[in-house]
Amino acid sequence: MSDDGLLRIGREIFLAALGMPLDDVDTWVIDRLTSILDEQELHAGQTLFTARAPVEFVYFMRDGAVRFTRDGAPPWTLRGRWFLGGFDAVGDRLATRTATAVGDFYGMRVSAVAWLEMLEDSFQLARSAVANGSRALSRLEERIPSGAPRSHREAPFFEAPPGTLGLVERLAILLSVRLLRGTGVQALADLAAVSRQVGFGAGEVIMERGIEGEDLILVVDGDVRAEREGPAVGRHYGPGDLVCGAAIMGGVADVWQARAMTTVRGVSFPIDALFDLMEEHFDLVRSTLAAVGARRDLLLEHLASESRDLILT
Repeated sequence: MSDDGLLRIGREIFLAALGMPLDDVDTWVIDRLTSILDEQELHAGQTLFTARAPVEFVYFMRDGAVRFTRDGAPPWTLRGRWFLGGFDAVGDRLATRTATAVGDFYGMRVSAVAWLEMLEDSFQLARSAVANGSRALSRLEERIPSGAPRSHREAPFFEAPPGTLGLVERLAILLSVRLLRGTGVQALADLAAVSRQVGFGAGEVIMERGIEGEDLILVVDGDVRAEREGPAVGRHYGPGDLVCGAAIMGGVADVWQARAMTTVRGVSFPIDALFDLMEEHFDLVRSTLAAVGARRDLLLEHLASESRDLILT
């Protein structure tokens, strides 16, 4: 077999080990992805990216360790198999922390521009990125049993008028949700068109444990309490929150149960409708991944503040 053939097989095995669903991805995607990946021998002390600087490359790490630091903040270390820099790249933001190799390890990298082009050209890859990122975020949430930090809001949530919510009101509500904020109006208008108003009385079950969620429920007003067992984790959701949003998008919501603590009014839309619109509107993919990345950073900051030297595997 040629050196190129061996190289391709090695890269495919590497990506499969990182959880990439190669059996479900078109051959051209694998051909292109393996062609733009560069093998990297990373050494202890080497900087992958620097805080407050653009992310030029994203990295696939296997069996390595990278330490993330920022002046005036506690550090954390990612050890094992990780995809590094992807959320910064897709969110078109500067690196939030400096990433430094802890020891020598083998990895692969691709330019941030090429990675975004791959996501835009292959919805299979984009959907996998959203699902895997959401699933990883859900697992991170499980590390904080209670008292998790609230996500930052750059703009106030739309105060909906009482009573029935028409299409215009539902669109205005969706426009103020962080997950959707970077999306064009047309995509949100289409999402508003397939959404519906829902209501729950105090004590009523909104999500049943053991049943995988098929709809995302956005709280318009009221208070929702969600719980899972093994580990025991509790969350409150209020206006502007998607009930167990990361778990539903990641396909791991069946371990959660959510109940209305007060009278709750919400807007519901099918998760499949959201993914269908992502296929047509790449800005919705970017907006979703940017929101997942922002929430991930917030949780990591919280966990790092609770630990002297946080190590995630």
